[in-house]
Amino acid sequence: RKFATCLYSEPYIPNTNINGLNLIVPDVSFQEFERSYNSIQKLYSRDNNLIIFQEDKTSKSLVNKNIMYNTDGSGNIAATNSVLSIAAPYLGNYGVCKNPESFAAHGIRMYFTDIKRGCVLRLSQDGLTEISMYKMKDYFSDLSVTILKEANFGNYQIKGVFDRKYGEYIISYDSIRGEQADPYNPVIGYMVLPPSTIGFTEKTNRWNSFYTYYPEMMGSSGVGIVSYVAGELYHHDIGVDASQNKEYNKWYGSGVSSDLWLVSNQSPSNNKVYKAISTESDHVWSADIENKYGQRTSI
Repeated sequence: RKFATCLYSEPYIPNTNINGLNLIVPDVSFQEFERSYNSIQKLYSRDNNLIIFQEDKTSKSLVNKNIMYNTDGSGNIAATNSVLSIAAPYLGNYGVCKNPESFAAHGIRMYFTDIKRGCVLRLSQDGLTEISMYKMKDYFSDLSVTILKEANFGNYQIKGVFDRKYGEYIISYDSIRGEQADPYNPVIGYMVLPPSTIGFTEKTNRWNSFYTYYPEMMGSSGVGIVSYVAGELYHHDIGVDASQNKEYNKWYGSGVSSDLWLVSNQSPSNNKVYKAISTESDHVWSADIENKYGQRTSI
C-alpha cells in the first residue's frame, strides 16, 4: 500500500480540447515521500507549493519546480518538468497524526493538532510554532496523555475551524466514554474525558475562551462558521430572538451562562480585598461577581 505517495493526473490545458484529469498512470505519475514519517493525512495547496501533512512530519513540495542544493547546504529553485519536487521538511518533528479534521487555514496561516507530541501548532511564513505553549502547555499535554491512553486513537476526532469574524482558531475535542461491567446492567458507559471546545486568537496570541458547544463537525462559511449536531446544520453568530434582537450564549437551541475568571498575580501570597471594579462597554450590562471565599457583589 502506497500510504506516502501522491498520484497526479495528466494535465488540463484551458482553451484547448486537452483534458487529462481523468487519466492517472500509477506507475509513472507519482511522487513518493518519506515512508518513515508514516501516512499522508492531509494535502493543502498554498501558492505554487503543496503542503504535505503526514502523521509524524510536515513538509513542502514545489509544483513544477525543484530545489538544487549547493555544497554549503543552501538551495536554489529551478524550473523543471517534474510535477512535484522532493519534499522539503519543516523544522521540528510535528505531524497531524490521524486527525486531519483538526486542520484549519486562514490567509498565510495553517493550524492543526499533534496528539502524539501533545501540542497545537501554527504553520506560517516563520515555520512551525507551538501555540499550545502560550500558557496552556500543561493543559494540552495532559489532554493528549489521556486521549492516547483511553481513546481508540484511529477513530478519535479533534475538529478544527477558523472563525474569520473573530479571528479565532477553534478546536473541539470529543468525549471519551468507557465501559464498566455491572451484574444488573452488562454495560454502563461512564465519562472518562468530557468534551471540550477552546479558541485561540491571533490578535493577542493567547487562548482566550472555553466554549460550551460540542459539535459533531465544524466548517467555515463565509465570514462565520457552521457546525453539525444530530444531523442538523447550525450557523454561528447570527442568532436572533422573536423580536429580531441578537441572542448571546445560545447553542443548538439551549441557552447557557457565561463565566469570566479574573486572575490577579501581584503579591500572590497576600490575600486581597478589591475596593472597586470598573467596566467599559458599548452597552449597559450587569453581572454577579463571587470570589473563592464566597464574597459576592453585583455590577
